[in-house]
Amino acid sequence: MAQGKLAPVRKGNKDEGLWLLSFADLSCILIAFFVLLLSYSKIDTDKMKQVEDSTKPKEKKQEQSKTPVESLEAVSKKLEDKVKELKLNDKMKVLYDADGVTLELTENLLFPTGSATAKSAFLDSLQPVLKLVGSTSERYHLTLEGHTDDRPIASGPFHSNWELSAARGISLLHILKARGIREERMSVHSYAHTKPKTPYATLRGLTLEKARATNRRVVIRIN
Repeated sequence: MAQGKLAPVRKGNKDEGLWLLSFADLSCILIAFFVLLLSYSKIDTDKMKQVEDSTKPKEKKQEQSKTPVESLEAVSKKLEDKVKELKLNDKMKVLYDADGVTLELTENLLFPTGSATAKSAFLDSLQPVLKLVGSTSERYHLTLEGHTDDRPIASGPFHSNWELSAARGISLLHILKARGIREERMSVHSYAHTKPKTPYATLRGLTLEKARATNRRVVIRIN
């Protein structure tokens, strides 16, 4: 029976793999060098802070730089206290809800009937309230609304309740602008007779007249 031949054993080069030892030595030397370099270096905390700030999102940086914003609930409480102090509860109403703060002024407080020119006497008495409105955060927007009753305008400079309610809103805007509130924070909405606070259905006589007086108003919404 013939015997098979064994495959010859391949002898490797004895120098094969020596480069790994050299690479490992070089790596250790480099690590030691950088550790030594770091131990002698001084960290500039100010520059580190600048680098950290530069990597933060813009919105987050702006938020951190702002002073704390007074809540709308706190704004509402201040306005309520001021209205009570001035004894204007029957002419001004303050409401705080999910939509923000609503400051409602009756027509006879600020404007003569059928007019958009503010009464100077009442403007003086309203200064403390308007000052509080003007002191609210720039973050909040002011919506100025004009409302009328349902009676058509028969004479005067305005052709309809739409023009009158718009003119009153614009007049209020100029009043607030004169007290330092930027135009960009304000907008004017004219509603005429379309959003009555007290519905007219079934009302007659004095009750109807009271409802009309209630519905003639200007509103400042802060949100």
